[in-house]
Amino acid sequence: LSDAEELRLGSNPLSADTDGDGYGDRLESLYPSNFRLAVPDPGCPVSERGDRDGDGLSDCEAAQIKHQKILDVNTNIHSNIQTIFLSLYKAFYGYNILRQYAHYQGIKIYNASTKSYIDAFERVKISPNSLQTGGD
Repeated sequence: LSDAEELRLGSNPLSADTDGDGYGDRLESLYPSNFRLAVPDPGCPVSERGDRDGDGLSDCEAAQIKHQKILDVNTNIHSNIQTIFLSLYKAFYGYNILRQYAHYQGIKIYNASTKSYIDAFERVKISPNSLQTGGD
């Protein structure tokens, strides 16, 4: 969340988890009917607050999001679609940033994927016969 969003919501801009309950402010702000932003919510033991799979979410948050997507499909599909599109926007925007940085560094990045929506990189077709192996 931006500092402005944190202030608007009444959470602490200096903490990713204002109430210290193991559920980050971002998750709690996305699902206000299930979480209270500045009041600890039960259900996330300290042992589950790590990020074992490295996806940026605590294990508790990941479990809640999996459960929440099922609930959103039934009760609030509009916010779920917004979340999906926002995630896609961020991912594709990231490719453009990577392209700009590569250009700045004098590096050319190619997209050799046969089924891809990423258009930030020049598309090339690679056949197995055209691949070369490095060696001395």
